[in-house]
Amino acid sequence: MNFQGEAIRATEASIAVIAAELGVPYARLRGVVEIEAPRGPYDRQGRPAMLFEPHHFYKRVRANRRDEAVRRGVAQKNRPGRGEYPADSYPRLAIAYEIDPVAALESASWGRGQIMGFNFADAGYRSAQAMVEAAMRSETEQLRAMGALIRKWGLIGALKRGEAETFARRYNGAGFARDGYHTKIRAAWRKWEARPAPPVAREAQAEAPARTMATSKEGNAAVAGGAIASVTAAAEIGKQVKEASDTATGLAEALMNPVTLALVALVAIAAAIWFWRKRRMDEEAA
Repeated sequence: MNFQGEAIRATEASIAVIAAELGVPYARLRGVVEIEAPRGPYDRQGRPAMLFEPHHFYKRVRANRRDEAVRRGVAQKNRPGRGEYPADSYPRLAIAYEIDPVAALESASWGRGQIMGFNFADAGYRSAQAMVEAAMRSETEQLRAMGALIRKWGLIGALKRGEAETFARRYNGAGFARDGYHTKIRAAWRKWEARPAPPVAREAQAEAPARTMATSKEGNAAVAGGAIASVTAAAEIGKQVKEASDTATGLAEALMNPVTLALVALVAIAAAIWFWRKRRMDEEAA
């Protein structure tokens, strides 16, 4: 696997659109993107920006190959210190990939968002390889994976409120303070907030509340419709039960009636829709 794909570059519009979809200021997302991959989405050979982490490979490599991985210099128990990372991580990755392909891809951070391979599911992929292949195709896919991870990890609120420490603690991990990620992110936010946003960013941000409101109205209408259906169904069920309550036999027949069963199922579905919608709105608000 040479890790070279189409490597299609994105424009500022791509970042602006994803920021609008998340409902966060363009400058906040743009600042994080800059800090995570300051050299860009691809290296000079057109491969995704990548940092191989030998301490993660140590934990993930198959037990019967760990000693070999340590001997060949691609696995170690503790995290490397500053200055211990090579300028190009791909030679290390190639050795690790030869030893254990799955563990190798999961032990590196990829693309614009520098997403660890083992976080593939939270980024919206079925495997680390699928995430890497998407990163090879285009920068936009890298940015979308980053947006998916931010949403999944509940970090939209931190971006909206400008809470750099809260964001870095979750996104960059427990060692965020040692590497100064929160201060770097905060400085990048100030830098991009001081610059005029691209026209497309302003347009996207202006349209985002309207889209959110429309979605909310549609969702609320669906919930209201479901609630009305639930009430109607419940009333119908109550009527049938009342009519059947004269005898135990009649009650049993009513409960086994296909129409009754269908109405009960409708009530359950409407309730599930309501709870799902409420949870999504609570997450968005956070």
